[in-house]
Amino acid sequence: MDENLYLFLFSLSISFAAIAGLIRYKNVNASYRPFLWYIFISLLNELLVGFYLAKYTVKPIQIADWNFFNLFECLIFLTQFYYWQVFSKLKESFFVLTILLVAIWIGENFFRSTIYSFNYIFLISYSFVLALLSIYTINTIVVKLNRSLFKNAMFIICVGLVIYFIYTIIVFTFLLIGTDKVILLEVFTIKVFVNAFVNLVYAVAVFFIPRKMKRMDFFDGITMRNNK
Repeated sequence: MDENLYLFLFSLSISFAAIAGLIRYKNVNASYRPFLWYIFISLLNELLVGFYLAKYTVKPIQIADWNFFNLFECLIFLTQFYYWQVFSKLKESFFVLTILLVAIWIGENFFRSTIYSFNYIFLISYSFVLALLSIYTINTIVVKLNRSLFKNAMFIICVGLVIYFIYTIIVFTFLLIGTDKVILLEVFTIKVFVNAFVNLVYAVAVFFIPRKMKRMDFFDGITMRNNK
């Protein structure tokens, strides 16, 4: 099988979560909407790359798409944590983090390098931030919940984020330090499977997203739902 086709098919594992999200979109708690939009845009971008960019454009255009998607991924998940009220105790930190990470993206893509180059500093930076926010959220959920965590959408999403972003940090740190090409090939091969696994985790999470609530509490609403 052609390698590009192989990678494309694995990337389409996000379609399971997207289909489930479309079916449930109108009835789910609005605090999960940023995550659902991430799922939808991810699928559309994979289709754009697979059916058009990879066939009809030069490599630099595909790299530019990758850099712009990284910025989108960063901002949409920061917004998701904001919707979950993770920043409720220190709201200024949301704006500080957002401005700082956008500044890193602009500096790396337009001053240090170009938008048409693989740029890893921003990717590693926001992956580290999102992994930490996910771990913090997981710890908070564990403290507040008394029943099964594996039916809790927020917990499941954060577990997926931790797996994905920690592995992303490992992969691109290897690239930055100039690791042997044979090792890098193995690392990237594993990343394809990690990405597909996390996409399936997201699909499970979509199934457990709670229905609309009149009051959007941070973790209280989730506790109520799981204690019924």
